[in-house]
Amino acid sequence: MIFVLYAILLKFVLFLACYILILARRKIVIVDMFWGLSFLPEFLVAFYFKGLTHGNVILFLMVLLWSLRLSLYLGLRSKKFQEDHRYLEFSKSWPPAQFKSKVFVQIILIQFSISTLMSTCFYVYLFSPSFGWSAPFWNVPMLGLFLMGFGLEILADESLRRWKLSPTKKPLTYTGSVWRFIKYPNYLGEILIWLSFGLLALPFSYGFLGLISPLVISYFLTYVTGIPYLEKHRSGKQPSPNERPKYNYIPGVF
Repeated sequence: MIFVLYAILLKFVLFLACYILILARRKIVIVDMFWGLSFLPEFLVAFYFKGLTHGNVILFLMVLLWSLRLSLYLGLRSKKFQEDHRYLEFSKSWPPAQFKSKVFVQIILIQFSISTLMSTCFYVYLFSPSFGWSAPFWNVPMLGLFLMGFGLEILADESLRRWKLSPTKKPLTYTGSVWRFIKYPNYLGEILIWLSFGLLALPFSYGFLGLISPLVISYFLTYVTGIPYLEKHRSGKQPSPNERPKYNYIPGVF
């Protein structure tokens, strides 16, 4: 339990660094680049206190690959820290004097809390009494599931990015590449990635708690920040202020 507390504390320090950078640049979108990195502190704690094993190293490389890809994608999408329309909507009604407190409470604390909850699978895997790289018959398929989700997410994001950059007139909805067969392939890829993380923790003590992680990401993408907002956009209607999500819990899902 003490190791979990260390990991959460280190995660909070990371978000504090993000908060300081946001205040210095006055750009809330910076938090998006910290989102993927916020899942790495638990591994640093595990490496320091438990050492390197083929189990935690392999899982770390999986998370690192996902994290760096997401941070790079969101960084490029934000066009060198130009403010994102989502955060502009959040901050429109903020009095200038409340910018610091609003960013801390409505952005930093919210995303820190969600990141901590989604890290449950890593806490179980890395700090379980029965820690280890459980068995090839279980881990190899989970690695395959991760690569499937990761590949699908990359293909979906890249094809959508190229379509948006095309100078030709575009319909409201992109239906090329994998988007022709799956309505939200990037979301499906993200869910598969987190499902692989959650299932990897399943063989260990309290492994069922690891399923919290894929359930959380699935809930937010399906019911909170992802699909409901985009469905309004696809219908050709702009969501009213009351229909827009109050906070952007998961960066990059709009």
